[in-house]
Amino acid sequence: MKSSVILCCVLLVSLTAIGMVDAKSSNTQQPFTTGELDRFIADVPSIGDLAASAQQDLEKNAQSGDTTAAMSTQVCSKYSGDIKEKGWDPDRFYYIYGHVIGVMAFLQMERLLPKVSPQLAQTQKMIQDNPLFTKEQKKEMLKEMAQEMAAGNAGLREARAEMAKEVPPSEIKLIRSRQDDILNSLESSSY
Repeated sequence: MKSSVILCCVLLVSLTAIGMVDAKSSNTQQPFTTGELDRFIADVPSIGDLAASAQQDLEKNAQSGDTTAAMSTQVCSKYSGDIKEKGWDPDRFYYIYGHVIGVMAFLQMERLLPKVSPQLAQTQKMIQDNPLFTKEQKKEMLKEMAQEMAAGNAGLREARAEMAKEVPPSEIKLIRSRQDDILNSLESSSY
C-alpha cells in the first residue's frame, strides 16, 4: 500500500523533471498539430527501437526516480538517421516525443492516484479494526497515511502546473484524446 503512494510520488517527481528533451528547442517550437501527432503515432513504431525506449523511459523513470531528461543527447543521436529517413526534422520529432512522453507519464499518474484512494481507505479500516495496535499506534499510522495521500495529491497538482508551463494546452488536449493510440504505437515496435 505504502509503495503505491510512494510510486505515485516518484512518478510525479519524474514528470516534473522530464524537461521535454531540450529546453532551448522546446521554447522555440510551435505547438504540434493533429496531423503531426497522427504522423508521430504512425512513425514511432518503425523508428529503430525508439518505441521500446519510450516505454522503458516511462517505466524506468517511474521505478528508479531517475530525474534525467527522457531522451539524452546520446540516445537522440542514435535515432536521428531513422528519424530523418522518415522525413522528420529531428528537433521537431524530439520536441513532439518529449511532450508526448511527459504528458503520458502525467496521464498514467492521473489514472493511478484514484486507484490508490480505495486501497488506502481499506487499509485505514484494517488499522482501525485491528485489536493488536494501541490507540496511539493507530493514530500515528493513520496520520502517516493521511500525510502520504496529501503528498500524492499535492504532487499531482504540482505536476499538472509544471506540465501546463511546459506543454501548450492544445497539445495536452490532443495527447489526452489520443492516449490509447499513443500507447499502442509505443508498444508496437517493429523490431
